[in-house]
Amino acid sequence: MTTLINNRFTIEDTIGEGGMGFVYRGIDTTTNEPVAIKKLKREAVVKNPEQLERFRREALILYQLNHPNMVRVYDAVTQDGDYYIVMQYVEGGSLRELLKREKKLPLYDVVTIGLDVSDALARAHRLKIIHRDVKPDNVLLTANGTPYLTDFGQAHISDAPGLTRPGQMIGTLNYMAPEIFVGESADRRSDIWAFGIMLYEMLTGFRPFMGENSAQLMTAIIKQPAPDIRKLRPDCPERVAEIIHRMLAKNRDERLFTIREASLQLEYALYELEQY
Repeated sequence: MTTLINNRFTIEDTIGEGGMGFVYRGIDTTTNEPVAIKKLKREAVVKNPEQLERFRREALILYQLNHPNMVRVYDAVTQDGDYYIVMQYVEGGSLRELLKREKKLPLYDVVTIGLDVSDALARAHRLKIIHRDVKPDNVLLTANGTPYLTDFGQAHISDAPGLTRPGQMIGTLNYMAPEIFVGESADRRSDIWAFGIMLYEMLTGFRPFMGENSAQLMTAIIKQPAPDIRKLRPDCPERVAEIIHRMLAKNRDERLFTIREASLQLEYALYELEQY
């Protein structure tokens, strides 16, 4: 039996599953266009009632942001005890999947994807929204390579009541900024750090900080310098290498102050690439 949500959207295929819920490919019966449908697992809400508020907040955040490089939300529905978010369907898979296939990306692709994602983050930061889980898994790509930042389930809104308990770390360890490990709250500079890690990974095929276990990884993030990106990727423009270096400053007071600075340097790099 086909599930019909809000008398409009049908669930077709399962395209993903996580600890908190499922993602389905669906159809908008009013337009016959594909949509993505997130469904929160009931058992996840029973185990952690906070997840319901995070789920609702994600829909609200995406409604507010309304940016061309963020996944659009069409509807948020409570039906028969289940909770759904109906979103834009992005058909090309994630940046993570692309990196698994290609390892490292052409310079032009790194710059264009980075520029679009930085613009999306700038929009979020202007509205005082911190993503807190920027990583290739949360960047979806269309068939022609246009990126869409998604998954604001862990996001923090500066003007809204917090859902994070003191000492609770939110995000993905490989992309967490050093300050998070010493109990400081994430801010826009923590997103900038994660974005710098992602750019580095797109350019070189690996992250700058590694460890055989969580303790070693955290030590590397806190103490070890990032390997010189231009030695690993000689065609990387100096301005891009420098901006990534500034994004990965251990002390966030010395880190790039705003993501718009990264956008500006990526814009310059794109202009230079297009001249050749």
